[in-house]
Amino acid sequence: MSWVLTAALAVACSVALVRSTPAVGPDDAHLAKIPNGRHVFASGHFWPNPFRVTPRGSSLAALNGFGSAFAAAGHTWTAALCNADTDADGFTNGEELGDPGCTWTPGSAPSRTTDISHP
Repeated sequence: MSWVLTAALAVACSVALVRSTPAVGPDDAHLAKIPNGRHVFASGHFWPNPFRVTPRGSSLAALNGFGSAFAAAGHTWTAALCNADTDADGFTNGEELGDPGCTWTPGSAPSRTTDISHP
């Protein structure tokens, strides 16, 4: 195999890897600050960045209602943020993220880890 073909194959593999990796950028550190932050689904699809308006929203994408509320709370899971319904669907953020009692703390297991939805 020529070096040109080898280089082209390496570039193609790198592009494929980058495209399949969730692009959450600086928000990635914040995922551990909310219950089930890495397991959020919306409309049946994995949503790797629950703070942004697009599923794979980079730090350049606009914040959604939950992302704005999280930022306003100092990037902290608070009782007020937990009890809020930032997407106005009738369920609190805590119910959607598996912390209906608003008792979760970073590093602990949420009370529910299944049926996690986007707040």
